Amino acid sequence: MKLRRSALCMLAGLALLAGLAAPALAQVPGARYQPARPTISPYLNLLRPDDAILPDYYTFVRPQLQTEAYRAQQSIVNRQQQSMLFQQQAEIEQVASGTFRTRAAQVRPTGTASGFMNTSHYFPLPQSRSGKGRSR
Repeated sequence: MKLRRSALCMLAGLALLAGLAAPALAQVPGARYQPARPTISPYLNLLRPDDAILPDYYTFVRPQLQTEAYRAQQSIVNRQQQSMLFQQQAEIEQVASGTFRTRAAQVRPTGTASGFMNTSHYFPLPQSRSGKGRSR
């Protein structure tokens, strides 16, 4: 009977410990290890026993190196575009909330004054003898 009671107490204690256990901080759910560089060198393809017309360097190694360089460049461009997108979304939210401030006070006006069908600089009006008004 004592053995049974101690076994039940031990089982209850283990169940309590298992219920209180939390995942380790190093374990991120859904995260995978993705190395920054390939784990296998592309130069190992030079040792392939193929009888190809082109040398193995131009068939296997060089295209793989070019693909890796292109992927690295694309990831940089993607990060830049993503940061620009976040900036634009923040500006849109500021405009929607009314807290967006324009830089109109900092920008000087440009250009010259104009008007519709204003041809006075092409066809000057004749001056009257007195110098005032139009003459007809």
